[in-house]
Amino acid sequence: MFKSITSKPLWVNILAALGLIILLVVLFFISLGWITGFGKSEKVPNIVGQNAVAAQKILEDKGFQVALQDSVYVDCKVGCS
Repeated sequence: MFKSITSKPLWVNILAALGLIILLVVLFFISLGWITGFGKSEKVPNIVGQNAVAAQKILEDKGFQVALQDSVYVDCKVGCS
């Protein structure tokens, strides 16, 4: 199996490896648009002023996946015990 690889001069194997690497990099950059969905957009419905349940229902009805997250920032330099 490795006889065909080891029987060639080292520079041939190095060129083949470089060619393969260049091919893989070019294929990666060509496929980036497809992987990331670049250029595709969706209009998000206005949910300002809605409660969480109503906003989630509106978004899910339009086909969006919704993950509700809540966070509160507390600055411990001021008023932290």
